[in-house]
Amino acid sequence: MYFTGRHRNGVDAKGRVSVPAPLRACLEGAEGVYLFPSQHRPCLEGAGAAFMEGRAALLEKLDPLDPKRAALERLYFGLAVFCAFDSAGRVTLPGHLREQFEIVEDAVFVGMRDRFEVWAPQREEAWDKQSREIAAGVTSLRDLAGADR
Repeated sequence: MYFTGRHRNGVDAKGRVSVPAPLRACLEGAEGVYLFPSQHRPCLEGAGAAFMEGRAALLEKLDPLDPKRAALERLYFGLAVFCAFDSAGRVTLPGHLREQFEIVEDAVFVGMRDRFEVWAPQREEAWDKQSREIAAGVTSLRDLAGADR
């Protein structure tokens, strides 16, 4: 099962937001979700334990003294927060993350196959436009992936 779709949900005064049901379904009965800053975009990313375990396994292959490993471990684990679901499927976004990513009244969730993004609406709209322009320039997934024809 993949994280798919684009969903917009309100954020209440306490910072609670409902993780869309189609995204929660991909978490297979998890008690919550890991949220961490995106590596390349001004948004949060969310994932379950399987994604985090996969990232840990990939990072384990890097030299422990490599500064890139330390930077990525910091991003995926040091800056990550685990947000538990309440009985309504909501999580409470920590204030510092709401502030940093300008998530105030609404949050836009975008499925990204093995994870999802959480955006402030205005930032997501700008990235949506830019990403569509980038995608329009792709003429072959095989070429993009470097696969043989």
